Amino acid sequence: MFLSDDGDFVQPTEGAASVDSSRTVLQGAFSILETLAHAPEGLRVMELVVATGLPKTTVRRHIAQLLEMNAVRRVGTRYLVGSTLATLGSRWQPDAALRRAVTGPVHRLADLSRTMVAVHVLEAGQLPMVTVAIPHSRTALVQPADLTEVAARTAVGRVLFGTQPDQLYRLREAWSDKEIRRLRTRLAEPRPVVIDQQDAAVGICCAAAPIRLPNGDCVAAVTAMVLSRTLRPVIADLVVHATADINRALAQSEWDAH
Repeated sequence: MFLSDDGDFVQPTEGAASVDSSRTVLQGAFSILETLAHAPEGLRVMELVVATGLPKTTVRRHIAQLLEMNAVRRVGTRYLVGSTLATLGSRWQPDAALRRAVTGPVHRLADLSRTMVAVHVLEAGQLPMVTVAIPHSRTALVQPADLTEVAARTAVGRVLFGTQPDQLYRLREAWSDKEIRRLRTRLAEPRPVVIDQQDAAVGICCAAAPIRLPNGDCVAAVTAMVLSRTLRPVIADLVVHATADINRALAQSEWDAH
């Protein structure tokens, strides 16, 4: 049996029907979670009904189940994202082959450029961090990084959004169509690099380049960041060289089987 969207237990007649109904239930629950994720002050039941388009009884049932799993918490009459999702989110993991391919080049780039270097991927519209390195340190971090508010203006955001046709709309929040076309042309070059001269934040400059699979698909971007009002030209060159090393490592990695 499975729980239908109306709250009744139903005996499926076919396997496919069971899968479809279960998927509908999951979609309802994730619709609520996605809505709450964008409501820092929380939402009441009727606000969730309006935002998700789900029936009131369905919203109440999902909320009750999500409360039991700590995926949602209640404060007065409002509901917010719970601790379970925060815990799961902090355990986001990048692809192991990508992590192995970037580790050496990222540390070398940090040492040579004397900058902080990071690698980001594009995941569900966000730019989580695969790893970060600082000069002359063996420390590497694997954690999500929220660049949502300024992503379109950053060098790494322009690389990741600009190489994915279905993400170009994100760039239009910060750039004109002419600037986006110029960016796309630059990213199509053999050894592209995108420069951020305080475009996202005053006093911070970056250089970023796409990490590509042998078939040309961009799967990540490496970026070097400096606390300065200008970016030394050599840093952009070093980023390009590091990206080439990563691309070669990926070509020889397990990612070929993906």
